[in-house]
Amino acid sequence: MIPTLKYCATAAALGIGWFLVLLLPSMSREWLLADIGPNLACLVAASVIVAVGFRRYIGSAETIGSHLVRAIALPYVGCFVFLSLWAALMWTRSLLRGGLANLHDTLSLYVMGLMATALSFYIVIPYGWLCQYVMTTVANAEDA
Repeated sequence: MIPTLKYCATAAALGIGWFLVLLLPSMSREWLLADIGPNLACLVAASVIVAVGFRRYIGSAETIGSHLVRAIALPYVGCFVFLSLWAALMWTRSLLRGGLANLHDTLSLYVMGLMATALSFYIVIPYGWLCQYVMTTVANAEDA
């Protein structure tokens, strides 16, 4: 079950959707709009990484409850991946400019990012549910 280009492209498109959806809450909007290009790239990459890494888990959902569990859990996994990519980018920028990366700022990034995602549950869970159904449909169509 190697992911196809269609599967990855669908995940990337949903990653762009994550960018648009996360513009609704003010706490994530300010962060995303501060550096649009890298933030969008990290969201798209995180979406593809989670979709590929959890392909079997996503595709195995059969009941409404199993879709809901994935719609709740996977966006937070995606948030962690996004924050990791963003932190790596921040560290790379800092090191290339001759500065030092700050571990405190990096850890604070995870706390603030995961908290912002938790507080935006009213946006995250419904869009996560949509993503779950779309990716399940694409995964199962490829496996058939």
